[in-house]
Amino acid sequence: PGFAEGSRVIVAIRPLGAVTLSRRGPGVAGRILSRRNGIGTALCDVRVAGLEAPLEIRQADDAGLTPGADVFLTLHPQHVLVFAKE
Repeated sequence: PGFAEGSRVIVAIRPLGAVTLSRRGPGVAGRILSRRNGIGTALCDVRVAGLEAPLEIRQADDAGLTPGADVFLTLHPQHVLVFAKE
């Protein structure tokens, strides 16, 4: 929003809270490839169809987020910042 189609921009996504994982939809389907535990957080590498590389998602710890689990990703736009690229 606020930029003409084709404009060059920089997108900054906050590492915690921008994308959440859930075991039920709605959202974009993905599969957890790996998981690492942080202090109160889980760092999950998630494969999403159409993307070349997995996404690394950081969110509150949830025991159900295990490698091989099918999940749904939801983007929270208030955690995404877009700037004009000069």
